[in-house]
Amino acid sequence: MDFLKVIFISIVQGIAEFLPISSSGHIFLLKKIFNLNVDMSFDIIIHLGTLFSIICIYFKDIKDLISGVFYTSYKSSLFEGVTDRNDYLRIYSLFIVSILPAAIVGFLIKDVLNTYFVISNSKIFILVGFSFVLTSVFLILTATVRYKKTAILKKMTYKQAFAIGFFQIFALLPGVSRAGATISGALLSGVDKKEAGRFSFLLSIPLIIAAFILELVDILQGELIFQNNLIWQYIVGFLVSFCIGFLALKLLLKMIQTGKIYFFAIYLIIPIVVSFIIGFSV
Repeated sequence: MDFLKVIFISIVQGIAEFLPISSSGHIFLLKKIFNLNVDMSFDIIIHLGTLFSIICIYFKDIKDLISGVFYTSYKSSLFEGVTDRNDYLRIYSLFIVSILPAAIVGFLIKDVLNTYFVISNSKIFILVGFSFVLTSVFLILTATVRYKKTAILKKMTYKQAFAIGFFQIFALLPGVSRAGATISGALLSGVDKKEAGRFSFLLSIPLIIAAFILELVDILQGELIFQNNLIWQYIVGFLVSFCIGFLALKLLLKMIQTGKIYFFAIYLIIPIVVSFIIGFSV
C-alpha cells in the first residue's frame, strides 16, 4: 500500500472502531469501492492502535479492576470510594454474562457466516446494508430512553448485563456496530449514560485482545510474518489509528452523556444506500 492508503485505512479504523457506525462494515465497503487489499499483519497493527487508545482513556479503571481483586479493602476511583474484593469479582462476573451470549452464538454460526462470505457476492452487500439499518434502529431507540441516575458498577443487575450481551450478538454481522449495539442495550435496559459507555468499552478490551490473538494465530498458521520492509506502514498505521481512535472515543463518550448518539443514525443513511446500490448492481 502507498502512504495515502495507509493513512486512509488507519483513519477509518480509528473512527469507525469506536463511533457506533461499524468499522467492519465500513472496511468491507471501502475494500470494494477502492479495491483495497489490506494485509493481515497491517490489520493487526491498526487494531492494536485502537486497543491502546481505550487503555489510555480508561487506564485508571483498568488499574482498579486489576488491583481491586488483590485487596480486601481498596480505595477505588472506579467505585468512587473504598470498596472490597467482592465488588470487583462481581464486575468480572457481569463481564462474563455480557460476553457469553455473543461468544456462544458466534461459535455456533461461525462456519455459516464464513461460508456465506465465501459463496455470496452481491448478497453480502445487501446483508451489510440491512445490518447498517439495524444499527440505526438501535441508535434511534436510545432517543426514547428516560435516563436514570444509577451507577452501573454499583447497581447493575445480571439482567442488564445479559441484555447488553444479547444486543452484542447482532454485532457478529458486518455492519452492526458493537459499540452501538452494546451501548444501546445498556441504555435501553436502564443503565446510566456515562456508565453505559464505560462498561461497553471496558467490555471491549478482552474482545479486541481475543480478536488480536486470533488474527495473530491465523498469520502464524499461514506462515505469514511481519515484513521488515513494511515497518513504516506498521508505525504510521499504529500511530494514526491510536490518535484518531482516542479522539473518536472521547467524542462518543460526550455524545452518550448528552443523550444524542442517535445522531449517528443520520450518517448511516450513506453506507446503507451505498451497500444496497452495490448489492443490487453486482
